[in-house]
Amino acid sequence: MHTSAENKIIRGPPTPEDISQVLRVGVVPEHFSTPFHLAFQEGIFDKYGVAVDAIEYPRGTGSMCLALRDNQLDVAIALTEGLTSDIIKNGDDSYRIAGTYVQTPLKWGIVTSSKSTTVKKLSDLHNKTIGISRFGSGSHIMSFLLAEREHWYKEEESTSDHQLSINFKVCGGLDDLRSALQQGSIDGFLWETFMLKHYVDNGELNQIGDISTPWPCFMVAIRNDVYKKRSREVQRFFEAITRCTELFHEKKQESLDFISKSCHLQMTDAESWYKTVMFAKQADQISQKVIHDTTRILQRAKVLPEHVDDQIKLYDCENVVE
Repeated sequence: MHTSAENKIIRGPPTPEDISQVLRVGVVPEHFSTPFHLAFQEGIFDKYGVAVDAIEYPRGTGSMCLALRDNQLDVAIALTEGLTSDIIKNGDDSYRIAGTYVQTPLKWGIVTSSKSTTVKKLSDLHNKTIGISRFGSGSHIMSFLLAEREHWYKEEESTSDHQLSINFKVCGGLDDLRSALQQGSIDGFLWETFMLKHYVDNGELNQIGDISTPWPCFMVAIRNDVYKKRSREVQRFFEAITRCTELFHEKKQESLDFISKSCHLQMTDAESWYKTVMFAKQADQISQKVIHDTTRILQRAKVLPEHVDDQIKLYDCENVVE
């Protein structure tokens, strides 16, 4: 399997010979992946008869979408908006959304450099340059929604959401955005609040606000050929994921210890996040309304065209709950 040097593979004990071939699962190297670490530690995937390699993607959803299309991943746990936009924009039918991982919204922190003399409060970002990981990414879409919320319109077009007064610069992942901020090529950026907390606490970044997604944050995407040819294995994977997230709550202190250490968070911050997150009770279910609402917002943000091809299959209809 080809992975970037920055993509770390995490796995459990050696796979028994009678378990089917390995499912390559892309995850973010963040606190949201804690259930996977617990699952490997407890041998959950082996117990459900499915072999899994979890590959961490520091550059996030965009790189996982590319890996799915290039057959470098079988499954990805990625942002709802990123999966939705990638499937529609590429329309190659290589993968689709098949389940829900995290039911709660994602809270994005809005940060600037603590050394900035021009951006001290949220309103100062108006007409400034915001760094994003890529166009169509969560950092891009949420910056658009932030500009809408704050009414950052061009003066001559104050009633048109087509004329938001906001500038974007593509930088890459979190480390790239931090570097761009320190170099002065951007004035601020958005990222998941608790992933920023360490850099806010150490004085590198200054958080000037936050904004939450209007949708559940993480979905499960699966390559169509895997879904068709390995359906029983996929179902066991979903059952194992559901058990993993139950384990996250059953082993609260262990979860908190891992989050605090791996994300460089104070225990009080880890506890604060732990209280807010809710994983899907059944990982193989999808809300049709969530996907449709997300699509409409992406169209408004001009990430997607106004008219979407009806033939594009965004999600597995068998798993729709509403």
